[in-house]
Amino acid sequence: MDWIDRYISIVIRHVPQEQKAFVEKETREKIAALLEERRRDSMNGESDKTKRHDPDEADVRSVLETLGDPAAFAGNYHQVKRHVIGPAFFDTYWLVLRIVLVASGFGLLIAKSIQIATGAFDHILTAFADLFASLFQGLLSAFGLVTLIFFLVETFGNKRIESSIQAAKKPWRVEDLPTTLSEKLRIKRGDPIVDIVFSLIFLVVINVFPQLFGFYAKTDTGVQITGFLGDALAKYLIWINIVIIL
Repeated sequence: MDWIDRYISIVIRHVPQEQKAFVEKETREKIAALLEERRRDSMNGESDKTKRHDPDEADVRSVLETLGDPAAFAGNYHQVKRHVIGPAFFDTYWLVLRIVLVASGFGLLIAKSIQIATGAFDHILTAFADLFASLFQGLLSAFGLVTLIFFLVETFGNKRIESSIQAAKKPWRVEDLPTTLSEKLRIKRGDPIVDIVFSLIFLVVINVFPQLFGFYAKTDTGVQITGFLGDALAKYLIWINIVIIL
C-alpha cells in the first residue's frame, strides 16, 4: 500500500459511511491536482515541454504533509447539522445500541424463563404478559441509557476530547501513517461484543432478579432456590451498576 492509499484509508475512516466513496474520489483528485501543480512548477522555464516529471516519493510526501493529518482533513467533510448523535460517533452508537438491545433482551428472556420454570407465576398467560412488559420496559430503558451517554459525549465531551488530543499531538508527518495493522494489535469485533453481552445479562439479572443467584435444589414441590445475595447487596447495587456501565 503506497503513501496515497494509506493516507486516504485514514481519511475515509473518519467520515460517515454514505460519504466514503465521494470523499475518497475527491481526495484522490485533490492529491492528483497538487502533484500536477508541482510537476508544472518543476518544468517552469524548461524549453522542452514534452518532458514529463513523474511524481516521486518526495513529491507525494510534500503534498500529503501539505494536506496535513488525515483525521483532521476528514473533518472538512463533516456537515454542520443539529443532531443528537453526530456523524463522528453515529456508527459506534448504532453498533453499541444493537449490542445492548440484544444483550438486554437476552438477559431478560433468561431471567423470565428461570422464573417460569420455578413456578413463580400461577398462570402461563400471566407469565407471558409479564415477559412482554419486562422486555418493553427493559429495551426502552437500554435505548434511553445508550442514547443519553452518547448525547452527553457529543454535547460536552467531543470538542474537549478533540482539543486535548490535538494539544498532545506532535506535528503530523507522513511517517505517522500506519503500514499494516498488526494482528496482535487488532481487536476482533467479537471480543467486546461478548464482553458487553454478558455484562448486560449480569446487570439485568442482579437488578431485577438477584434471588436467581443461589443454590438450586429440586424438591417435591418444585425447584427451591437458596439465594447467595443478602439484603446488604442493595446499598452497593448503585456502585455495581456504575462500574458495569462504565
